[in-house]
Amino acid sequence: MPDAEESSSGDGSSSEDSDEEVELDPQQLDKLMKIEGELETAPDYSKMIEYIGLLRQAKLRARLRSAYERMASLFPMTEQLWLDWVNDELEQVRSEEDIDRIQHIFQQATQDYLSTNIWSQYLGFVAELDPAVRGRTPAGVGKMRELCEAALTAAGLHAEFELGLLESGGQGQEKQADKVRSTFQRQLQIPLADHKETLEAYKAWEAHQGKSVPPHVMKAAEKAAEAFTLRLPYEQAVSADKPADAALLAAYLSYIKLEQAQKDPARVQVVYERAVTCFPVTAELWAQYTKYLEHNLKVPSVVNAVYTRATRNCYWVGSLWACVCVCVDRFGAPKQGVCVCVWAALSSGMQTVEDYMDVLLAHLDALRHRTASPSSTSADSASASNSSAAGTVAPEELRAAFAEAAASLAAYWPSYQDRLLRLPSYQAHCEVHVLKDLAAARKVWEDTLKSGLGRYYEAWLAYANMERGLRNLKEARNVFKRAYSRRLEEGGQPLVCAEWLRFEREEGSADDLFHASIKVDPVMEEAAAAAAAAAADQQAAAAAKVRQC
Repeated sequence: MPDAEESSSGDGSSSEDSDEEVELDPQQLDKLMKIEGELETAPDYSKMIEYIGLLRQAKLRARLRSAYERMASLFPMTEQLWLDWVNDELEQVRSEEDIDRIQHIFQQATQDYLSTNIWSQYLGFVAELDPAVRGRTPAGVGKMRELCEAALTAAGLHAEFELGLLESGGQGQEKQADKVRSTFQRQLQIPLADHKETLEAYKAWEAHQGKSVPPHVMKAAEKAAEAFTLRLPYEQAVSADKPADAALLAAYLSYIKLEQAQKDPARVQVVYERAVTCFPVTAELWAQYTKYLEHNLKVPSVVNAVYTRATRNCYWVGSLWACVCVCVDRFGAPKQGVCVCVWAALSSGMQTVEDYMDVLLAHLDALRHRTASPSSTSADSASASNSSAAGTVAPEELRAAFAEAAASLAAYWPSYQDRLLRLPSYQAHCEVHVLKDLAAARKVWEDTLKSGLGRYYEAWLAYANMERGLRNLKEARNVFKRAYSRRLEEGGQPLVCAEWLRFEREEGSADDLFHASIKVDPVMEEAAAAAAAAAADQQAAAAAKVRQC
């Protein structure tokens, strides 16, 4: 690596490298311009990779840096892509400002996936080029120690840095020797492949200090060695030379089960991190990982960070976005935080109507949790005021959110009909049980019946069942009376008639059942005759086919 101080230019900046100084082949230039236009309208992962490759070949430094930055903001990047970016920047190091920029790139890189290679190069870069670290200033030593601690999860603990400080001499040698000893001892408690070599190095170091390895450290080292032996077959099954196929995924899942049985959440997390590095777009794996963290680690900042990475990798999966909304809601984020999450999901490029429905329902759940009941007494006014300051949702906001959800579905999927009635059923439920407004609930169903969903029997039946559940039997009966004579699609009319008879049998008097039967019998008979005629036609067609054979 170049020395930053020796190669520092007069203006202290490497940003003067001009794209215009590079002569491009006309064909290459046309291809670049075409891809730039395509990316301007619709950012695409594969196109971005191709674009970066072309810029690297052409050595267009300024555009290349912008392309890397845009890529990192839109998509998670592979280990190799991060290292390519770092290496491209290293070719232009001229000042401490350049060094700071590269360190920032390394910081971003360590957040996408667990990569021991990136961590190793990050530590090496800082140790070699960061002026404070290289000069062993107190701030530099502290910074390097923080980075080594952060790298613990990725690569275990290594004593080289602390040994270097000790060997450099200076004040506080005894205290530094204790730090080296502590680092060795902590590393020996971790089941790593180089465990034997580390123990021998520690023994030799203690002998040089005129001491021996304490018995409790030897016992801990033996326990760590046993743990490594237990994990060795699993490590071999997920070794770096294995292709990223179904067999490797199954091996990682088996390894995760082993670590879960050992009841060490930190180690389970490490194996999950390694797994998602190999399978970054396997949504089911991210879902398992995030649920494990929610149930076991229960640290909001950690869980939210993994959810963020999950949705960066699988941005088209609505169920993951919905889980993010639920998690943000459960951890007590203000309603604005939930809204930001929902907006990001709706803008992410989800693929199916079910993806959108998952996210919209999760948003409505979060708003319902924050909606104050209008039946609160005046004695609760002070409490209601405090809740409002914390983000309580007013009834009008909840109703508006339902309207916006329906509008979003109509905008993205104009031909979609929600036969499961998830939005109107939920809104009517909220009107009755949260907002205590039965008239508003009835209006929800009346509006639904006027929409395209009124052509199906499910909407009429749901309306009647709401009234029945509230013991408004007269109103439920009226719904059936309005519905039974309608020519509903997909054979819905006889189904409504059958449900009305069932309702009167279970809820009405004998007289009610008799009068309902008088109305629905002609409909039921017509439906039975149509079904018999259709069956006869099928039998005749089958017989004709047999005769032809």
